[in-house]
Amino acid sequence: MSQKSVAQKPILGWGTDNFERVFEKNYDNRLLQNNYGAEAWFDRAHNIFFDQTVDSGIAGIISYLAIYVVIILSLIYVTLNSQEKNDRTFAGILIIYFSLHLIELQTAFDSSISYIMVAFMIVSSMVLFYRTQHHVKLQKKIVINHKLKYIVATVLILFFVWSTCWGLIPILRAQITNGNLRSVGSTEKRIPMYFILFNSPMDSHGFLWRTTTDFQRGIAANSGVLVDERKVNELKKEMLIFEEKYRQFIEDNPNHFRARLNLADILIYQRLFEVDKLEEAQKILDQAITLVPQSPQPYWMKAVGYIYMKDFEHAREYAKKAYDLNPNIEQSTEVMNYVEESIKTFPDIDLYFFKQI
Repeated sequence: MSQKSVAQKPILGWGTDNFERVFEKNYDNRLLQNNYGAEAWFDRAHNIFFDQTVDSGIAGIISYLAIYVVIILSLIYVTLNSQEKNDRTFAGILIIYFSLHLIELQTAFDSSISYIMVAFMIVSSMVLFYRTQHHVKLQKKIVINHKLKYIVATVLILFFVWSTCWGLIPILRAQITNGNLRSVGSTEKRIPMYFILFNSPMDSHGFLWRTTTDFQRGIAANSGVLVDERKVNELKKEMLIFEEKYRQFIEDNPNHFRARLNLADILIYQRLFEVDKLEEAQKILDQAITLVPQSPQPYWMKAVGYIYMKDFEHAREYAKKAYDLNPNIEQSTEVMNYVEESIKTFPDIDLYFFKQI
């Protein structure tokens, strides 16, 4: 999939953090097979070369590798020219670290945690090189105009303040809220927290998806709440918030395939609470099929939705369509079996929990 994506935009790439959109555009449903890991979603390429090339094209990967080349050459210079044994030893350690880190990134990618360590190592390398260069009298002084210094300093300070106020603080607030949400036991306390979490400037869909998934798992683990009318009414309020937020997200991101699956899932799930929005769920899933026709996931959901609607003919039809896309996907067989078993036992059927949306 990454190779196709690079071929489509080879020079400058698709842009930072757009891998998920590229992933959907070139979706390969073999990922859903057990022998391929049965993992439906990837937001990164899990290989730094492909990841950087998809994001920023050939120009970006060359720039990225140039950083490593310059750093390693600088450290080699230190090991050959430094008068300090400790500096030469530390430079050797850094060369090994950067080399191993680059090898590690063939099956991974940099994260917020690794960036801190990499930044520390880069700064250490610069200090070592500068100190060695000074000792061998190769230092070249570059005089910067005083006004330019103040301008650069002002720009850096303003950028730091902007990124802190409009980036770091809201993200930290959302992360803290996400952690606290898992320990709150009442709807009244959770609802105000949702508005903080779902308005995060970063990964708003991720927070929304994880929250709705945890919500459903919580009910599955404690199904006794479904016999308490007061609690059921409170849970309905929460589902309406999830539904509204998904609608807003799709309005802002009309080509987001996965969000449509998630919204349809919420609409289907509400049938458990005697709220019938199955017809609308089917329409949303049709839109998802239009966006990514090679994915069996919306077909699975349509088949299950039709079971709940007591439309057995269409349930079988869409279960078969999902199977025909790739007969080697085990969950397609599972859905077909679920449809046939549900038809036999209807209306006594099990709620189907979608694992790959």
